[in-house]
Amino acid sequence: MTARQQVEAVAAAIGRSVPFIEISRQEAHAQMAAVFGDEAADAVLDVTGKDVNDALLTVRNTVAQVTGSPARPFRQWAAENADLFR
Repeated sequence: MTARQQVEAVAAAIGRSVPFIEISRQEAHAQMAAVFGDEAADAVLDVTGKDVNDALLTVRNTVAQVTGSPARPFRQWAAENADLFR
């Protein structure tokens, strides 16, 4: 699920429009580094700043293996936590 799709799911859960604004890597780095430092910002952007590919979109059972319970779809999680976004 892309970041845009996640925002759309949250918007649907809370029943209102939520804008999705793309920013450059440099803008994202500046915002993250101000809170977490340069190294953490670089690490996060190295993982999340790449194009979404089939490997990233592959559904795995890691959550079930770690927690003993199956993962919930993001849309379900967003609906269950909608009050936190209002």
